Amino acid sequence: MSVTVMIADDEPITRLDVKEILLKAGYEAKLEAGNGEAAVRLAYEHRPELVILDVHMPKLDGLKAARQLRKWYDPVIILLTSHYRREWSESATAAGASGYVMKPFTEGGLLMTVEIGLEQRRKLRALEEDVRKLKSKMEERRVVDKAKVLLMNRYSVSEEEAYAALRSRSMQERRTLLKTAEAVIREIGG
Repeated sequence: MSVTVMIADDEPITRLDVKEILLKAGYEAKLEAGNGEAAVRLAYEHRPELVILDVHMPKLDGLKAARQLRKWYDPVIILLTSHYRREWSESATAAGASGYVMKPFTEGGLLMTVEIGLEQRRKLRALEEDVRKLKSKMEERRVVDKAKVLLMNRYSVSEEEAYAALRSRSMQERRTLLKTAEAVIREIGG
């Protein structure tokens, strides 16, 4: 699996533990940072798909770093912490974190959180693509309908006849129905 990972924690032993677990699971855990500022800088340069941030780091904590990353790109963000506090959990969600792992963590616990975060992101991207396609289809339908109405009004034909005329012209000119409809709108006006 080709997921680039950045691990940011001020404790080198924790970074090493996380890195070993992820490497063993097949992730590309090449990027490491010891504080939040360095993490943001590295993420800006390399844009890792998965970012694991300790909540408590010097210079810039993990929550603030997560918020900064969210301003300019959309990685899966997993937060690590030694202490659970409800307000941190709420802040993690507000910062766009996909998951929250308590230290000391287990290999299974960390990997499960990572895999759930990556799967959620995959599903979200697929949904976004579906929405984009739907919007495109709706826009195409709007343009074709407008061209049909113009043809109906200009030539006093039925909707079916106007649509058949658009399809016929589209095939003759070897253009998409959308391009043909746009041409009709330009020619007839409207």
